[in-house]
Amino acid sequence: MDRFVARMNATARSLGMTHTRYTDPSGYDDATVSTAADQVRIVDRAMRLPVFASIVATPSATLPVAGTVHNTNTLLGHNGFVGVKTGSDDAAGGCLLFAKRIHVGGRTLTVLGAVLGQREGDFIQAALASANSLAASAAAAVRR
Repeated sequence: MDRFVARMNATARSLGMTHTRYTDPSGYDDATVSTAADQVRIVDRAMRLPVFASIVATPSATLPVAGTVHNTNTLLGHNGFVGVKTGSDDAAGGCLLFAKRIHVGGRTLTVLGAVLGQREGDFIQAALASANSLAASAAAAVRR
């Protein structure tokens, strides 16, 4: 596990994630830290991988034993959202890394973003709402 975490940190450094430090593979250790900007860096790289992009765009999947599981990113498939990842716990609040495709001047662009630390009501719902608002603002800015 130590070698894996060391590789995670080396990869983070190679991506320019200067405010990220992993201390465990899960991210639940309190000493693991990052920023929204650093998370966007890793999402930018990951979304270039077709298999990854396909997985994070999947609204539900049927798994052996578990049956059908649903992605908690309910923005998927609506208004251009094509991924990426929700997450929440008491320490982090509601979080969402997102990718949204927008059409501008005959071109398709992808807006990437990160919302962290949402604490109002249901954490995931708060993160989804904040991401939807942030993505809409970003898309409007690009169109201008």
